[in-house]
Amino acid sequence: MKLPKIHLKEDTLNDLMAENDTNKTGLVVLTGISSSQLYRVSKTGIVGDDVVARILAANPKKKFEDYFFVQ
Repeated sequence: MKLPKIHLKEDTLNDLMAENDTNKTGLVVLTGISSSQLYRVSKTGIVGDDVVARILAANPKKKFEDYFFVQ
């Protein structure tokens, strides 16, 4: 049985950068996600619970569904 994975919605990273008026370097600082991990997430779209927690902590007014989906 294939386990479900958490995926980042398309354009989420771009939306985060626009919302916070920053670039990818600023996003690393804002979320605490390493640049290599951020690169992997941008390529695969698959995230772990640590990335979910960091993105939601950086944007407490947003909900899980605003950035992620499970498939």
